[in-house]
Amino acid sequence: MSHARDYYPAMRATWRRTIRRVAIAASVLLLAGMAHAGELANFNGAVAAAYAHYRGAISYLRTGNVALAAFELDDMAAKWRDVTANYSDATPDAFADETAWAPTLRSIGTRIDQALAAIDAGQVEAALEAIAPIRDELADLRERNGITVFSDRVNEVSAAMEALWVYRHGEPDLASAEVTRDIAAKTAVLAYLFGRCREQAPAAVREDAAFIRMIDGSEEGIKRMWRALDERDQSLLVNTLRELRSFEQILFLRFG
Repeated sequence: MSHARDYYPAMRATWRRTIRRVAIAASVLLLAGMAHAGELANFNGAVAAAYAHYRGAISYLRTGNVALAAFELDDMAAKWRDVTANYSDATPDAFADETAWAPTLRSIGTRIDQALAAIDAGQVEAALEAIAPIRDELADLRERNGITVFSDRVNEVSAAMEALWVYRHGEPDLASAEVTRDIAAKTAVLAYLFGRCREQAPAAVREDAAFIRMIDGSEEGIKRMWRALDERDQSLLVNTLRELRSFEQILFLRFG
């Protein structure tokens, strides 16, 4: 019995020490994970703040409102300087394996400067061409590193809409099985991606009345696309495509 009296207290003490070590290790890992997540969230937030002005600039350049485009680009330039200053030499851990980190940040800054110079020279198309690739540069940076934000879901909708947009002019040959299959396949993809945007939108976006109206409108537009294909109604199809394009552009401008 004396051995038992000596053994069990010692064993319980060993267990307590082991449990304490495990708890400490788990706490360290949890705090490190939280720090890394916070670091990435801060970077994504800084990029999103600059990107909001990018979306505005793209919209104003497309509609020829050069003065407002310049204001948006000035604001974007200021916010992007902050991104570059804060992160060029302090890569978030989520991008630790990214070999083109600093060059990508610099490239975006250069594109903003080129667009502003083009606006000063009265070259609106050149300004649009300068900044247009920024959207893909940021999306590619995230994709290479396995990171997804809501903006990437919006980009997918835009790409799907672009694929359908080739049918906006003229009279698509809806008597052709090949044409109707292509339109049907691309419409199905667009429907899925609009739906995924609804499902994966951040709570504040998902509850936004304008977002709800836009997504609901896109769903109605998709239904009209199916009807246009069933009835071989070229006019309905083309008009619906233009309406869906408007929804896609609103999605990008307001929430992308």
